[in-house]
Amino acid sequence: MSLLELIIKALALGRGVLQLEPAIFQAILDNPMTRLVPLTLFLLAGLSDVLGQSVVLFANRVKPGRFVISIIASVIVLAISVFFWAVSIWLIGRFVFNSPQSFTNALRVVVASYAPLLFGLFIFIPYLGNIIFRVLRIWVFLALLVGVQVAYPFNFWQALLCCAFGWVAYELMTRFSALPLDGLSRWWWRVTTGTPEPIDIQARADQIAEQAALFVSRRAKN
Repeated sequence: MSLLELIIKALALGRGVLQLEPAIFQAILDNPMTRLVPLTLFLLAGLSDVLGQSVVLFANRVKPGRFVISIIASVIVLAISVFFWAVSIWLIGRFVFNSPQSFTNALRVVVASYAPLLFGLFIFIPYLGNIIFRVLRIWVFLALLVGVQVAYPFNFWQALLCCAFGWVAYELMTRFSALPLDGLSRWWWRVTTGTPEPIDIQARADQIAEQAALFVSRRAKN
């Protein structure tokens, strides 16, 4: 299979995932020989998402070398989140609901569920960036919810518990104000980018959009 064919099949797979079709997840589980297709889909989605969020690096004028390091670090963090989510689903399915499933199948379902991040490139859009970011994450969660119900003999609430555990754990680790992670986040930023403090990219994008609108308005009056 050529690279172009692999990409075309990955995008076709992504279309089914975006539409939350259970049959597309069943096809992933029934055809283990096509494991490169969901992996390619994940790589494309991850690339789009990382590029969308990398605008903050341009806004902070990060040096080229540091830019590459930051991109690689973002990819690693994304891969860790996928692995963690797959592990949590596999463990809950096996030890809580006594429904054994291979870890590989759980991982395939999670990987394919990240298809909504194909639209991650649009995160940089002024005013809408944060909204798009949240919508895409919720979309990923819904896709995973469908995939888990296909992979396991679960009802809706059991599948929701499996998916929510990984989701809640991730949100707590990154957003729970009681945890001392603010300093760690700033340290990570300094290490990967070589700059002291990140600029609020959404605020900067909004400011640029307002300046552009003002410029166009002045030119129109003249």
